Amino acid sequence: EYWECVRESAAVSQHLCIVVIFIIIFKHLWDDQLSLNFMLCLDGCLFLFWILCLPVLNKTFDLKNVQETAHSVTLFIVMLLLLSPVMHTLTYTFSNDTIWAL
Repeated sequence: EYWECVRESAAVSQHLCIVVIFIIIFKHLWDDQLSLNFMLCLDGCLFLFWILCLPVLNKTFDLKNVQETAHSVTLFIVMLLLLSPVMHTLTYTFSNDTIWAL
């Protein structure tokens, strides 16, 4: 029961740290202290690092899983890039209408 409590506390701490890291990175991006190109490069480097470390950490390493994951990540990024202008336009008009209604 003690180790279960420790494991659950670690999970909560991990989630809190992720939220804090997200807020810090968002603040730096908002203030133009970090460039988008740097963040994309860092993201790509971390992804490659994960691919290189995966065989060491996982004894049942399968290249097909890496390809499927890379395909899913690429599809997700493309979907975000395609939907971003549409969502920006929709939220921009929505926010203006809301301000005028007030």
